[in-house]
Amino acid sequence: MRSEHQAEADFRIVAREGESLLANCSCKPAEETINLGTSDVSYLFITNARLIYMSANNDSVLSVPWGCMTALRLGRKRLKHTLGFSFRRMGFSEDLHYPAVFVSGAVARAVGDLQSGATPTYALPPESTTAIRFFNPHDDSAIGAFLRSRGVPEFGLRCAACGQNAGFCTEDGDELSEACHGCERSFSAIVSE
Repeated sequence: MRSEHQAEADFRIVAREGESLLANCSCKPAEETINLGTSDVSYLFITNARLIYMSANNDSVLSVPWGCMTALRLGRKRLKHTLGFSFRRMGFSEDLHYPAVFVSGAVARAVGDLQSGATPTYALPPESTTAIRFFNPHDDSAIGAFLRSRGVPEFGLRCAACGQNAGFCTEDGDELSEACHGCERSFSAIVSE
């Protein structure tokens, strides 16, 4: 489980030079959800370059540059601020939609200022890093046994700069993402751990 302190540490890892933090908060879904024993608290960081969303349930980071946003939905529900968003990454044919979450007044103001142009956006300069291929063995569970029987490789790819997922290892070779979804750096090569 990611704590608030861990989310702040993760933000410092994925932050890039020239990027300014405008506001951040913990957030919860604005719609009722079924809780299956997992935390529904997430963490949201608004910078002049992008929106960064971190779930408390896993260690991944979703980074969306403002230029990739196709919709930002600010609203109010039960007297609280809400934010929903949609975006499309390069190479994707459809938008990805994220449901509204309750956010702080500071986050709502920062997003409103970015939408109105009162706060200028910043385009992250092109930068590259390497992807690290690491051994990621299947566990002894039934799912692990199934994956082994299907020949799913026991390797993974992660960004050398921030540690986020860099793509997939398959039997036919490694497939790198276009860019890291955590720090927005492109990948120049794959190196082994």
